[in-house]
Amino acid sequence: RGGAFASSGLRYIRIPADVKEIEGMAFLNCAELDSVDFEEGVTTIGSYAFANCTKLRSITIPSSVTNMDAAVFQGDTSLTSVQINGAIHVLETDLFRGCTNLRSFDVPESVQSISDAFKDCVNLEYVILHEGIVNLGYDAFYGCTNLRNITLPSTTLHMYNSLWSCANIEYIRTYAVNPPDCTGYCFRNINKSIPIYVPAGSGSLYRSAEHWKSFSNIIEEGTPTGFNPISTSNKDNKIINNGQIFIQRGDKTYTITGAEVK
Repeated sequence: RGGAFASSGLRYIRIPADVKEIEGMAFLNCAELDSVDFEEGVTTIGSYAFANCTKLRSITIPSSVTNMDAAVFQGDTSLTSVQINGAIHVLETDLFRGCTNLRSFDVPESVQSISDAFKDCVNLEYVILHEGIVNLGYDAFYGCTNLRNITLPSTTLHMYNSLWSCANIEYIRTYAVNPPDCTGYCFRNINKSIPIYVPAGSGSLYRSAEHWKSFSNIIEEGTPTGFNPISTSNKDNKIINNGQIFIQRGDKTYTITGAEVK
């Protein structure tokens, strides 16, 4: 039921296979909750289901989940690790808003659109976006003041105001041949001299595109050698070390930007 265990003193819960839906606010404000285990079976997690569970550090969402509503983890200030195995298509509004200890996130490969899911994740540094992403919504990364870089898949069409206030971005890499549409504040507060890496032959398109043309250092490049950060597969082993994401492929390890770690 919605709000069934809200504000209770639960410290551990196990969601059995016969539960198909966790309704909204089910575990809202469970300030002592630090461990959640799912069996395969649940398909929907409602709005604010685990919001303000301030001791919850990590959570793994099973592959049976196909729908996660808004603000499921909002205000989970201790959350450092989230793995979503379900085939969800949208990261909804405020999904991780205010998760101030979340430093890295690997967006599920099924996701096509990101709403303002990461608002005020002030320590988020690294995000992996996979092929299939089409929309980065308004305020998708608003307040992510420590985001270091972002790599846009070739499928990206719209960015809206997704990156404004990300003042510490050091570079943007895009595999989209045509510049994704942006709205007025998309790159507000971002240093306009940072490198913008674009596909070979697309430089003139970005230099003339609204909002992209404000950057002075647009660089054409081919596919990086070694690892292509947007073409990971289930055979790759993703490693999080000190908040950074690395990809292990065979006997080699790469950063998310394609550099081999020696």
